[in-house]
Amino acid sequence: MKDEGEGLGFKFWAGMIGIVIAAGIGGMILFLLFSRAVYAWGFLGAFLVLAVILIIIAWFYDRKKKKEYEEYETG
Repeated sequence: MKDEGEGLGFKFWAGMIGIVIAAGIGGMILFLLFSRAVYAWGFLGAFLVLAVILIIIAWFYDRKKKKEYEEYETG
């Protein structure tokens, strides 16, 4: 008799392991960059640079979503 739930399978777990490893490497790179910025500009300067980068990313994201909403309303 075959079980209805056979599990998630190898492809799922291999993808999950890949995502975890990529997130770990990305986190290490971000920590390295942030710690170098703290060393170079001090704690407040590093957070200021981080805030400016996040604001720029948010601005681009907002512009993209605004265009999508305008296309949806006219289309």
